[in-house]
Amino acid sequence: MPRERTPDEEAALERTVSYTAQLLGTVFSTAAFYLELAPDGRPLHVVESRRAREHLAAGCGLELTQEIDEAIELRPAFELLRVLRDNLQLVLSESADARAAAMPAEEMSLRARPVAAAWKPVLT
Repeated sequence: MPRERTPDEEAALERTVSYTAQLLGTVFSTAAFYLELAPDGRPLHVVESRRAREHLAAGCGLELTQEIDEAIELRPAFELLRVLRDNLQLVLSESADARAAAMPAEEMSLRARPVAAAWKPVLT
């Protein structure tokens, strides 16, 4: 029979679960937005630009912390989040060359699939 967790362990577990949920929610909603946006080098409309900035801000607020249980593998989700952030910055650029350099939606979808597949059993 497993031992009972101390209050500190319980609090750490709650923080880990909450943070993981926040991270995955941000990653998957940002990926879905990016795929919907389907950047093609065009300047964004006002609403698209606002939404892109919101997703960028949400992603920038998340960083890997030491408090997260090492048994939970979050690196692929963080890597995808970094790729999304980098490409949203390109999409939002005033420069047509920078916008054209943004990753196509199909390629982003390929990068997101392994992360989604890894977390699907946990989330369903």
